[in-house]
Amino acid sequence: MGKQSACGFGQRCAARFGFLPCAAPAAPYGPHATRHAKGAGPDRLRRSEMKEMHERAVKAAARYAEIKGYEVVDRDWASEALAGRIDLVAKDDGAYVFIEVTAVDRSEGGFAEGRLTREQLEVLAATWFADNAPDAEAPVRFDAIDMIVVGGSKALLRHHINKLGCYEG
Repeated sequence: MGKQSACGFGQRCAARFGFLPCAAPAAPYGPHATRHAKGAGPDRLRRSEMKEMHERAVKAAARYAEIKGYEVVDRDWASEALAGRIDLVAKDDGAYVFIEVTAVDRSEGGFAEGRLTREQLEVLAATWFADNAPDAEAPVRFDAIDMIVVGGSKALLRHHINKLGCYEG
């Protein structure tokens, strides 16, 4: 059997979760980066690359959740009235699980922390629940799936179950 990865799927992890090779940056980033063309400098490319990496991470996190037995019921949900978005909503043993997904390139260091505060997550979840949940009452839990893209089609994955510590299922 091959080497084990952080998610426990070994060499099959990349194929199963669908990470593709990341493009290497064409120029350095940061305050001393130079702009090559008007409106298309390294900072703009960086945002575009980060958005693409996050979209791939959400898809991979959804596949991971399904393999773990979760039923994914919504992806990339955003409220028109509120700032922020919920990357994944899933059901696990009758509980609604709101999953925040983060992804960073290994050159950026370790796992990223979520971008939303507890209050933001709870308000977004309550809004989603009011508009979408068919159950009158159901337990709610908040998870995080964080990834470090280590190159090519490989990523380390960390699943933090009940990251806010407010669910006693």
